[in-house]
This record gives sequence, C-alpha cells and structure tokens, in this order.
Amino acid sequence: MQPALQTRLVECSTSEEALEGADLVTLATKSPRPVLGIRQLRPGVHVNSVGSARPNLSEIEPTAFRAFDRVECDSVDLVFTESGDAIAAVAAGLIDPAEAVDLSSALTSGFGREPSDVTLFKSTGTGLQDLALATAVLEMAEADDAGTKVDPFLAIKRFGPTGRT
Repeated sequence: MQPALQTRLVECSTSEEALEGADLVTLATKSPRPVLGIRQLRPGVHVNSVGSARPNLSEIEPTAFRAFDRVECDSVDLVFTESGDAIAAVAAGLIDPAEAVDLSSALTSGFGREPSDVTLFKSTGTGLQDLALATAVLEMAEADDAGTKVDPFLAIKRFGPTGRT
C-alpha cells in the first residue's frame, strides 16, 4: 500500500500496538468477533465503526459501548437492529438506543465535543449513502471521460430457492 498512499504506513503486529496513542480509530472489518475493546479506549479518542452491518458481525466489544460519551449513527434504527455489536450491547443492557443520535440530527442541531470525550460513529450504511457515492463516482468518471457507456437497461435479478426477487 505504501506506493499508492501519500502518507507513512507503520506495520504493527497487534491491534493494541496499532491503537497506541491514536486519536482517531476507523474499523472497517467483517469480523464475527470484536476487534476493539473497552481497554483500548482512552480519553479523547473517536471511533468510526463501519464494518459490522449484519447481526453476525461485531467490531466493538459490547462493554465498550458504556465508555462512549456520545454515539452517533447514520441511522439509529438500522444500527441497533442490524449491527451485531450494537445488538449485543443493547441485549446486555449496556446502551439504550434512545441515547444515540442520528448523524443528520447531530449535524443540523450543532454539537460540541470536549477534548476528553470518547465518541463513536456507528454506521451500517444506507441506500442514500450508496446513491451519493455512486453519483460522485459517475461524475468523476464523466469528467475524466473514463469508463464504458452501455445502453440503459433494467433487470430484475432472481435469487434464493424460490426465485423471488
């Protein structure tokens, strides 16, 4: 990755080593077991968790949810019904989804953050995010005259044993 990036990469043999002194942690895994625990959180750290978007996936140890001063989600409803670590934290009584806030609400209402706050952005992804990304990629491709144009088409993909859509 080093040749492709304009930054310095440091090889670490453990997640603890990688997180040491970090102010910003981004998790984008498909792990069935937590990769971030409460012991790895320190005052002032912000965590982005964007990988555990199914009930069988878990990036954050459920007990770590108690340590967050603020939890913001792309969609509180989706996070607490689809993300395995968030579901486990609720089941263990470690967080109440009513304490979390949708990112859109946080952005429109204004919010502050104390330097010592431990914060989390939890995302399962939404269709609107996918559409926004696809639009941005299309605009860049058109500006660079890149890609291959194909005739417009609509196809319904069948799946599952019954062939339902």
